Amino acid sequence: MIWSRLTMPVLAAVATCFILTTPVTAQTVFLSEPADQTGDVGRYSSMALDSNGDTHVCYHDRTIGGLKYIVKSGGVWSLPDTVDANAVLWVGEWCSLALDSSDRPHIAYYDSFRDDLMYAVKSGGMWQIERVDETGDVGKGCSIALDSSDQPHISYINVGLTDLKYAARLGGSWSMESASTEEFVYQFTSLALDAANEPHISYYDLTGKRLRYATKSGANWSLE
Repeated sequence: MIWSRLTMPVLAAVATCFILTTPVTAQTVFLSEPADQTGDVGRYSSMALDSNGDTHVCYHDRTIGGLKYIVKSGGVWSLPDTVDANAVLWVGEWCSLALDSSDRPHIAYYDSFRDDLMYAVKSGGMWQIERVDETGDVGKGCSIALDSSDQPHISYINVGLTDLKYAARLGGSWSMESASTEEFVYQFTSLALDAANEPHISYYDLTGKRLRYATKSGANWSLE
């Protein structure tokens, strides 16, 4: 299988943030291109495609201890945009990106300085940043999804209690709840919303060393 720059991009990042792109025919060849080469950049990267097929990426910049965001439009990468930064202790790890119906970026990420779950959205050219959950060491392994009204929903880990948490921003305020307290949940979650805007979360159970699945219907969580 040969890869071109036309469909199904896959992201890879080591010290430089690279983009890997796309299959066409029969042998396995990968093409990559640097998106950002300034400093130690590209960890915890997350990518989404907008309604025009343009590429959006958020990632951690370890050099400045910050969260970065970059866009490829018309075949050209924009200058990296610093969303949030803390030179003392890092912010922007475990970042997760989603685009809304207007192609605006929404990012969930972890603030290592305060051990909090953070949320950023870009509107009118400016980043608006909110502290979602600051109770304990929370926010690692976060995953964001947007509902049919473009409202953000986030799955993440409470490291101190080692449980799976879920947050939703509805009516302008955040609500948080535990989705599972039965296992030692270890840092990795993935969130999707169904047609009824109900959350579905896959995660890693360190105690049983197994993949688990949680879904909510009404007020009740079901675990598998």
